[in-house]
Amino acid sequence: MVKSCIKISIIVGFMAFFLTSVVNAKDSGWKEAQNKMFEKIGLKSGEVIGKDNWKKVEGLVPDDMVKWVREGKVIMNIGEFGYDASNDAEWDEYGLKHNVGKYSLNKEGVIIETATGKYPKWVYGYPFPDIDLKKDPDAGIKFMHNRDITRGRDGSFKSPFTVEWIGKDGFERVLQNNYYRYNFWGTTETKDDGNANDMMFMEVTVVVAPYDVSGTAQLTYRKIDGSDDQLYVYIPAIRRTKRMSGANRSDPFLGSDFTVDDGNGWLGHTSSMDWKNI
Repeated sequence: MVKSCIKISIIVGFMAFFLTSVVNAKDSGWKEAQNKMFEKIGLKSGEVIGKDNWKKVEGLVPDDMVKWVREGKVIMNIGEFGYDASNDAEWDEYGLKHNVGKYSLNKEGVIIETATGKYPKWVYGYPFPDIDLKKDPDAGIKFMHNRDITRGRDGSFKSPFTVEWIGKDGFERVLQNNYYRYNFWGTTETKDDGNANDMMFMEVTVVVAPYDVSGTAQLTYRKIDGSDDQLYVYIPAIRRTKRMSGANRSDPFLGSDFTVDDGNGWLGHTSSMDWKNI
């Protein structure tokens, strides 16, 4: 039997540091802090984690991933974060300078302008830059709204990706895809366009290969008012576009275990969930 191994580069230092402490983008000592975190969790850049030393990642990654490593199905290549986060200072400073008190939440948990009660056409920088994580009962949802806005910093972009089926006997099949996204919030590209259609973002996922499903495309419109996404799917086999429900983002993607949300970790409406900072 052919043993299947997935080589995964995990930016452990940055991930662990980010999840356990507040990261200041202007901190010139970010790399030193990363090195300290490597020492704390007992991993080194360049280290290979497999079935003989799987305990080193126990508690750092999901239990299922630990199981795959322990069983020899997955090999982890540990890497360090090489990006200087200090050039994020402009983003952080914009929110503190322009957004303190500017935005609030309506009863549904959707972002509104404090002064007008209307949905903002354009948001840049953290909408809630000064959250009191200990005392504010809405700290959880405000934190998630901040996280949502950061996704828009890329503006418009194209990102190729694959969905691969790996079974116990090895590789089975693969889908090759292109992902396109146009953000209205979080980017200076749309500052002066007026956002007449009240969009937060638009995205398109197109299957490129294999041939039998090539051309399958999914279009999503996300509005700023918290309403369900407008979702359309083009199916080349029948040459028809179908309107789908945008309420359920956990449907499988073309027969895989991969869902619409998986690529972003969470891409649903933040206002549709209850959030609590613990």
